[in-house]
Amino acid sequence: MPYTTVEVEVNLDDFETEDLIKELERRSGMTELPGGVRKILSQIHQARLTGQPWEDDLDRFLKDVLGRAI
Repeated sequence: MPYTTVEVEVNLDDFETEDLIKELERRSGMTELPGGVRKILSQIHQARLTGQPWEDDLDRFLKDVLGRAI
């Protein structure tokens, strides 16, 4: 099956934290997020919703998970 790369702009505020976590689990094939991952993602999402700074926390989280800076 051929794949195509596209760019899509999405407002993450349109999604609930649980929906985002479920999508991450589905894409990674994991049935449960390990350790404090759910907690970290929930904190980042809550910070976004309340207008608090969240970008550095997300960058740090992604670097820890992926092993490289974004």
